[in-house]
Amino acid sequence: REKAVKESERKLSVILESVEAYIYLKDTQGRYLFANRPMRELFGVSIEEIVGQSDENFFDAATIARIRINDRQVLDEGKTLKTEETNVSLKDGHTSTFLSVKLPLRNEAGAIYALCGISTDITERKQMEEQVRQLAFYDQLTHLPNRRLLEDRLGQTMAASKRTGCYGALMFLDLDHFKPLNDLYGHAVGDLLLIQVAARLKSCVRETDTVARFGGDEFVVMLSDLNADKTESTSQAGMVAENIRFTLSAPYLLTIKHEGKADTTVEHHCTASIGVALFINHEDSRVSRQFRLVKTPTENADLGGRRLNAGGIKLAFTRHSRSAGRRSGRGLWRESAYTSHFYLTTFLSHEGRVPAKVVWKPIR
Repeated sequence: REKAVKESERKLSVILESVEAYIYLKDTQGRYLFANRPMRELFGVSIEEIVGQSDENFFDAATIARIRINDRQVLDEGKTLKTEETNVSLKDGHTSTFLSVKLPLRNEAGAIYALCGISTDITERKQMEEQVRQLAFYDQLTHLPNRRLLEDRLGQTMAASKRTGCYGALMFLDLDHFKPLNDLYGHAVGDLLLIQVAARLKSCVRETDTVARFGGDEFVVMLSDLNADKTESTSQAGMVAENIRFTLSAPYLLTIKHEGKADTTVEHHCTASIGVALFINHEDSRVSRQFRLVKTPTENADLGGRRLNAGGIKLAFTRHSRSAGRRSGRGLWRESAYTSHFYLTTFLSHEGRVPAKVVWKPIR
């Protein structure tokens, strides 16, 4: 019988040493009792150098704090945990992500005397997932959120607006005279401009706001949590739009690479037409629906904006009719058939501001 027990222990030891997983035991004080071959190779130590040691010898402080929280739940509360742990090695600063299962070991009396951990390295899988996420939700040139992610964030922001009663704002930006730059110097230079525009836009907003690339030379800025007062929100959105217009109007220095020749630098001046729409308590968060409120009047007014040195900023304030019916100069509008939208269109130029024009436009 003793021989059979020893043979069984030998086989278990072979399995623990051969399996491609990190297996370890810790006592109730968090000191290592056992570590298999992959675990020892991870730490770069022998079994003698790891037994009796704690995580302070192998991980950075932030990692230790996270591990300790999980370990105490197992050792003090008897929980079995399955968690993702991101650990930073004290030896070389390398960051790895593990899928870890931790369970309590009990003696014959039922008391917990150790923790058994089994961890699998999922770093490559997480990196691949992040790459897929980047491809799905971010523009590959500017690394800004794409339309898909923008729509998701817009839904969240509109839900928050409905809950807090604060306005949000959408800005649609269309770069002026972008095509001539592409035609003259090629798409590589046009890409450089788009990258710089993206960086400038991000510098104009808060971290809680969103800057997205809508496609081509079109960008979207979403401002969240402005103010419960429409006038104040209008003022805030207008100041951000003016800051964006001013920031984008500064000269761009674009370096053109020439194979076998010295690089040349092009100084480019770029302006943008900007449509701005306030929103609050909206039910429909589809980007295509919301940009009917801002892009269409922007497009219709583009030429006028360019006549004013291309400093076009169009403010479109939108409101959903909540009453059973609303009477306009043309008769009764039924809420089931119409939502009332009114656009306050104004142009900003380097010379100043021209008077605003109000356009009433019912949309089904």
